[in-house]
Amino acid sequence: MRLAPRILAGVALAALVVAPATAGNSNQTYRANLDPLNAGSHTVGAVTYTIPSASGTATVTLKGDNVSVDISVRGVTAGTLHPQHIHAGTTCPDATDDGAIDGVVDGFVDVIEGLPKYGGILVSLDSTINTGAESDLDFPVANSSGAYTYSAEGSRMHIQDEIMTALKLGTRHVVIHGIADSPAMPLPSTVRTLPGLPAWATLPVACGELHRSN
Repeated sequence: MRLAPRILAGVALAALVVAPATAGNSNQTYRANLDPLNAGSHTVGAVTYTIPSASGTATVTLKGDNVSVDISVRGVTAGTLHPQHIHAGTTCPDATDDGAIDGVVDGFVDVIEGLPKYGGILVSLDSTINTGAESDLDFPVANSSGAYTYSAEGSRMHIQDEIMTALKLGTRHVVIHGIADSPAMPLPSTVRTLPGLPAWATLPVACGELHRSN
């Protein structure tokens, strides 16, 4: 199912724009342990929603101008598209962020409630990581076991030119989104999303902070 021609990270991204930075030449590796978000049962009114407990790892390697990203995820919804990004913020959200913006505690930390913590999108981790904050919807789809692996490479200079800031991976987060599209049981209207996208595609399900490992 095609959701929209492009995913745009206009929300909160404008505030992140600064002057471009140079790529540098040192080899660096950053890793993140991806921990679950929104996992478990959520009862809203008479409806109970069950979100799988996602986990995994993300590794970003810089070698001169080359950026390579490897992600392994398990425990996500099988057969479902899972948008994934490098975000610009400083920490992962938790259950206490439910209702922090709109005052509505519905049992879900939606993509909007997560923004103050994990920040706007810097890089879409799709089939090419050269697209900055925009992406055609070629994100990974989980297999029948609810798992997937992902690998892609791109140019560090090109990415930084597009996002108009340095990657600064030691301060960034990797976020995995997406649950099952269930027309018979849509998420509550209180679960907010990005313009033009359904809530099931943007609900965050895992997050991890990148730390340098070499």
